Amino acid sequence: MNDLILDLTQFSSNLLTGRKNGTRAREKFNVKKADKYIFRLRSDQLVTSSYFLGLLGEEIKSFPNSTQALEHIDLDSLNDSSKNECIRAIKRGLSTSKGLI
Repeated sequence: MNDLILDLTQFSSNLLTGRKNGTRAREKFNVKKADKYIFRLRSDQLVTSSYFLGLLGEEIKSFPNSTQALEHIDLDSLNDSSKNECIRAIKRGLSTSKGLI
């Protein structure tokens, strides 16, 4: 497999929110199974957990736990707020897929 770069800097909005919008971005980036998901984000952008779930929800569900999911998602370019939202999305996505919610 390979790495998939998700370059969110191409969006003019500073707030990327909503599962439907994340799903649209998923289609735009042709998201599929990859070894590593690498985000590119401007420092003034905020990505919410719902957007992350629309973007990577199906892939998140394939991991047995959040630790393994985070091994495949590069959060280095995310600001602290977006990083926290991504971690929250991973936990939400996994708990939903395991029937905990």
